Amino acid sequence: MHREDLIRRGDARVAAIALEAGEASPWHYHSRVTETVFGLQGEVRLETGAGTAAVTLLPGQRHTLAPGVVHRLSNPGGTKSVYLLVQNGHYDFVAVDP
Repeated sequence: MHREDLIRRGDARVAAIALEAGEASPWHYHSRVTETVFGLQGEVRLETGAGTAAVTLLPGQRHTLAPGVVHRLSNPGGTKSVYLLVQNGHYDFVAVDP
């Protein structure tokens, strides 16, 4: 996973994140952060621990996660994927077991 922070100020963070084929972030949640994920390249799969169906984002699509939602992002495709991550709120990262 390669992360390039584009904006990092107070309660706002924006990053471009690249995932190689088959790569995934760890399961986690944020206590006070709303995240919006924008697909830029390839496929980005967004899974939540709430038992809901996974969402696959293609370039130009987006999905928003409320604070407290356990989730992970992965690349189910055969080529690199890239997404833009916009975070609003006081940042924290809480790792969890799925």
